[in-house]
Amino acid sequence: METSSRVLTVLAALEELGDEDLQAVSARALGLLLDRPVDPDIIPLLAVEVVGREESRMLAIYRALAPLARRRLRSHVWHLDARARGGLVPAGLISRRAREPDKRGRNP
Repeated sequence: METSSRVLTVLAALEELGDEDLQAVSARALGLLLDRPVDPDIIPLLAVEVVGREESRMLAIYRALAPLARRRLRSHVWHLDARARGGLVPAGLISRRAREPDKRGRNP
């Protein structure tokens, strides 16, 4: 059987499957793709990171945020991470208000 006709046969069979069966086929196909060796000199076209249910929810919430809210959240997380590591936060991550002295002459 010719490759293109094999693909057409498989695609036609996929049309008949229900949601659970399609998810099983999808998982199997991804597993086969991930199991294949990749030439180290090329950038792979498929990258998959497996995350837990809670991480998945947090990622979905993050993706739903407006761009400005994403930037603020990233800045806040980087700041907390730098503080936890005892390092300094890059200047671009500190708000202008935090860098400027208080009008009463105090630094924040």
